[in-house]
Amino acid sequence: MNIGTGRIIYDGICCRPMTEAKMEVSLDVTYLILYAIIINDTCRKAIEELLENNVEYLVYYEESKYKGENLRKAIPAEYVWNLRRLIGLLEKVRKEEKGREAYRLLMQIIYAGHGEFKREIKKVEYVTGDRMTHFFRSDLIGTDMNMMPMVGKVLLFLIMTEDMGVPYVWDDQMFMMVQFFAGFTKELECGMEFVVKGQAERMDYEDFLKRFDDRYETHHSLLNLAIKPLEEKTGDLMCAVMQLYQINPRKFWEYGLTEAEVYKLLEQSPKWNMTQYWNMLIVAQLCKYIRDLEEKYLLVSRKEQKLQGCKPEQLQKEPAEKEKYVCVECDRAEKKEKRLKETIGNIRRCIMELEAQLEEIEKNK
Repeated sequence: MNIGTGRIIYDGICCRPMTEAKMEVSLDVTYLILYAIIINDTCRKAIEELLENNVEYLVYYEESKYKGENLRKAIPAEYVWNLRRLIGLLEKVRKEEKGREAYRLLMQIIYAGHGEFKREIKKVEYVTGDRMTHFFRSDLIGTDMNMMPMVGKVLLFLIMTEDMGVPYVWDDQMFMMVQFFAGFTKELECGMEFVVKGQAERMDYEDFLKRFDDRYETHHSLLNLAIKPLEEKTGDLMCAVMQLYQINPRKFWEYGLTEAEVYKLLEQSPKWNMTQYWNMLIVAQLCKYIRDLEEKYLLVSRKEQKLQGCKPEQLQKEPAEKEKYVCVECDRAEKKEKRLKETIGNIRRCIMELEAQLEEIEKNK
């Protein structure tokens, strides 16, 4: 494992005698390394404290080939600027010809969030896949739906092992873990793949939407769904769930789906019924609202980054006025950032509650 290149190079033929033919395999796991670091709270705090020269690392970020949108989509919007600094640092590590300053800085960030890994590595002469599986057994509990964070931790464990000069042995468990590295790296690079079952002849969308409109007066917005609920007062339940998170459904009135977005939604499945469309329209509109909030958050953050990146001589001109301007703008940015974070969190919780409702409805059919 070489963090400088982000590649794992290993014998591609597992569990065979050394005398047999071998095939060397190279796997780029950079995206998974970035993900594993950025989702750790302490690592993000270290990034903010250690990478003070934002401009330098953002310049390196622009030169990197690891700016994929799918990695950004997999993390909360408030992590994005720290992710860009991290990508910039990694790019600097790979371009640095002399010295190891950038590399040590990157490892300092990793160690900051994983002190328990360092203590465990110090106890052993070498690391095996079996030993790692035993160490991470508590992380395996409850990870059936989302193993990526745990697999990312294993990858950082290997990086720290190599940095500390402790060898690791390629046993069955280690090779199995490499398959997880490959799968999750592909997802972060290329996005998740979804296959809709039952690709039969598609239904008449226009007729379906007309019947839906007859019942709810719209097929674009969730507001009328709250006013004209399905059986068992599902609309009232939706409003009650939103109220738990201080959300009024009228908030989403301006975020109704366009006709093109409606048809794009319908194309995700060949068959629809009223209940399915009712629920997926809600999910689609909430997702649209979250995406808009994230874009606004990133815009506010970008302005803040520009303020932080001002050269000293620029701020020396008209110091009193500049200082007042910077303080006011930073205060505004912080308040907007806080409100956006709270709203995004509330909307995410609403989506989880609504998805749970949908599962319950499907089970009761």
